[in-house]
Amino acid sequence: MAKAQSPAFDLNTYTALNKVEAYELVLMFSHFAEVMAKHSIEWWATCGTMLGALRCGGLIKWDDDVDVALNQEDYEKMKSVRKELEGSKYRMKFVGQYGKLQHKGFIDDTNEASIWIDIFKTENGIYPQKHCQICNAPDDMRLPLRKVNYSGIQINIPNQAEILCDLQFTGWRSKAEVYNHRGKKKKKVKGVEIWADFGGHQHLGTHLLTDEANIPYVHI
Repeated sequence: MAKAQSPAFDLNTYTALNKVEAYELVLMFSHFAEVMAKHSIEWWATCGTMLGALRCGGLIKWDDDVDVALNQEDYEKMKSVRKELEGSKYRMKFVGQYGKLQHKGFIDDTNEASIWIDIFKTENGIYPQKHCQICNAPDDMRLPLRKVNYSGIQINIPNQAEILCDLQFTGWRSKAEVYNHRGKKKKKVKGVEIWADFGGHQHLGTHLLTDEANIPYVHI
């Protein structure tokens, strides 16, 4: 039997993005997907974005970014269309083995963006960073990619995404853990567990808050 959530628990305490920010993040993700499709660049959702697609059908309420991965060849192709990705609203930054597509309209006083997409480079789905090995998606589990809904847009996820989530997010079918970058001094918030009945129609993400542009923001 699933643990009951404490009546005193206020999930809004852990909401990372407001509705405008959430809308702009999904809009940026849609733009990224469109540019990648235009240039036949293969990519897939990873980490919390993959989890959100499976469990919520979109952006998890307490999440604050989007995570995608590409193989090295496609990563270099992505860099070659940087200007098109940036357009007038966004900017690209490259840090070590990954890049960030950031929203220029949401820059703080340290010149860091509060809305971004992390873009990871892999070798056949294997991450070069030791701390990212849990996120590996080898060819035999990743291919062929499949499309799913994510807050109103179609995105790519690994073919065996559920198994990958089993490896990365223990018990993800029966509990959720708050995790984002909005803690004090930008430390990641982690460790708050939300228990719920995910069976039938009572799964996380059933209730949606929708803005004027009709792009749903998943309300957990």
